[in-house]
Amino acid sequence: MSGPLSHRGLGSTERGAAGEDLSFYGSGFARSGSMDQGMGGGGMGSMGPMGAVGGPEEEDFVDEPPLLEELGINPEHIFKRIKSVLLFQKLDHDLLVDCDMCGPLVIALALGFCLLFSGKIHFGYIYGLGITGCLGTYLLLNLMSQKEAIDVFRTASILGYGLLPVVGLAAISIIFSLRGTLGTILSPLCIIWCTATASRFFETALLMHHQRYLVAYPICLLYTCFVLITVF
Repeated sequence: MSGPLSHRGLGSTERGAAGEDLSFYGSGFARSGSMDQGMGGGGMGSMGPMGAVGGPEEEDFVDEPPLLEELGINPEHIFKRIKSVLLFQKLDHDLLVDCDMCGPLVIALALGFCLLFSGKIHFGYIYGLGITGCLGTYLLLNLMSQKEAIDVFRTASILGYGLLPVVGLAAISIIFSLRGTLGTILSPLCIIWCTATASRFFETALLMHHQRYLVAYPICLLYTCFVLITVF
């Protein structure tokens, strides 16, 4: 009798202990669950204002202008000017008012590298003639113009785009020698092409319709110097 009773007593004791343990853990789980819900609600609530703060910043980032526009580079205007030089097309006055230095710098570098490939290191001559010619043309145009003034950067921009035919002549000199008949024919054509382009641009930019040929003479001398360093 003592054996079964003792076993029943032990079983009830074990169940009681188990019941106490389960109730303890159950209450603990309930408390932890309520705490997790509270923390979860607080976390979502705290993330709400952060998301609201981040919204306008993202909109400002989307509304920012492109990098080329911030740097003042307009590829469309550059293409129009190059096309006008190559095809003898007339440009609007508003387009020539815009000062673009990216295209002329690229053209000057292209001229220097073409001469380098033909065995001539003339980077110093190119930039020296360019700066001197720009300053001289700037002073001359402001003395002659009666309607509008022009700054140094616009002068350099127009003269730089007019240098594009000389780059083509320098590219030809990589393959063929220009100290013979070919150079005698191409050099005057290149000078006339550059002079006509630059003088037309200055005429449109400064509204100098009756003084185009007076402007063309010093510009012709400037481009003659560039052609001479290209040929010789």
